[in-house]
Amino acid sequence: MQTSVTPDAISAVLSNPSFDSSSSDRSEIVVQVVDLKPIGNRYTFSANDGKTRVKAMFTASLTPEIISGKIQNLGLIRLLDFTVNDISGKSTKYFLVTKCESVASALDSEINLEGKIEDEAGAAKRQKLDHSPMSDVVSTGITLKPKQEFVAKSASQIITEQRGNAAPAARMSMTRRVHPLVSLNPYQGSWTIKVRVTNKGVMRNYRNARGEGCVFNVELTDEEVRKLIQATMFNDAARKFYGRFQLGKVYYISRGSLKLANKQFKFRMITR
Repeated sequence: MQTSVTPDAISAVLSNPSFDSSSSDRSEIVVQVVDLKPIGNRYTFSANDGKTRVKAMFTASLTPEIISGKIQNLGLIRLLDFTVNDISGKSTKYFLVTKCESVASALDSEINLEGKIEDEAGAAKRQKLDHSPMSDVVSTGITLKPKQEFVAKSASQIITEQRGNAAPAARMSMTRRVHPLVSLNPYQGSWTIKVRVTNKGVMRNYRNARGEGCVFNVELTDEEVRKLIQATMFNDAARKFYGRFQLGKVYYISRGSLKLANKQFKFRMITR
């Protein structure tokens, strides 16, 4: 039974902007599951290769394997199919795991190949300190600081420049108030949420006393990755948005009715 991870596997994936987990010639990736926690009907965890940790989430299709004990906290898994996604508003990424297989059951402790696990946040903080002016100290004890030029600008000029330099999605977030999922309630008149699609159902046709129609669901989470919301779209809305929603992509959503759902979700959003 294999009892070790693939060293530097996570760093190799994160440093490759065109990484494709479906590629037949990619190296095997075995990681340890750390901090396994339920969120709605799925689970989040940290993938550990002994040197680097990255946040990750199992899709709902893998939940039965976790409940049955095939996938365990501190156990080892082989990643077969997954995508690398950005965490909104942050410079870090996370893995969305759609297919994997158990390699070993829970080990006694977290694997640490260097004596100290360095996560992305810690590495970024140290990198920032390494490039600070205070690091440019020569043997004479003189601290070298870059010359700074100050240009007086009004607040409106600064805001206009920030909006002009931002990407379209960033400009949109500057001009509207985005509500976190935990703040939503059925009595809100207007709201906008910024969410990532974590699961997408198939389009289904139905027939009832009111007539015939079609419907599909998507499950959404925000940058906090703490709450899930299920969005249900009927008929014209279903046909309009089914092709637009893609797994792992981020969207701004506004308008629609909010209803309390089962305990897996905070709310259920209905769009017709």
